[in-house]
Amino acid sequence: MAMSLSEMRQSYLNEKLAEVSFKNIVLEVQHNQSELKKDSIRIASDIEFIQKWILDVSEGKKPETFSVGFSLSFLNTSALEVADINQSRAFLSMEQNMDLAEIYSTQQFYADHGAKMFDVMGVLVGNLSLPDAKDLLPHVLTFRFHLNIIYSTIRAYLGESSAFLEKYATVLTSD
Repeated sequence: MAMSLSEMRQSYLNEKLAEVSFKNIVLEVQHNQSELKKDSIRIASDIEFIQKWILDVSEGKKPETFSVGFSLSFLNTSALEVADINQSRAFLSMEQNMDLAEIYSTQQFYADHGAKMFDVMGVLVGNLSLPDAKDLLPHVLTFRFHLNIIYSTIRAYLGESSAFLEKYATVLTSD
């Protein structure tokens, strides 16, 4: 009987640890979503500027001086990492783990392509002094391509995270 009580107690503690870990993950996703909403607005504006710049160059017009920036939000993964370290994810449902895998894989895709973007931007900046805008055009097109990948990834993350947060909103209100 003592062994059975001990197992029940351990099971209870494991479930409580999983609840706390999952709540922290939900808060982390909420924070990351907030950061990416800001990035989304900036990137949409940059893409609009680039489109106009490309159109001007292709029509033989003198384009505005090319100036866009790129800032990468460093999204948190610490709550997920802690859940892995304390092994509390083993006590979450399969559905919760699948939802987490989807969110964090999109987040990793964003981080990977964001890191590549700095290389692309470095090449672009190195060529900004080219005297003719047509010579700069291939670099701008490459930059736009990668920026569109990041923008699409942000939009995917915002959709996934909104569905995730709506699905698990009760986690934040329960204590």
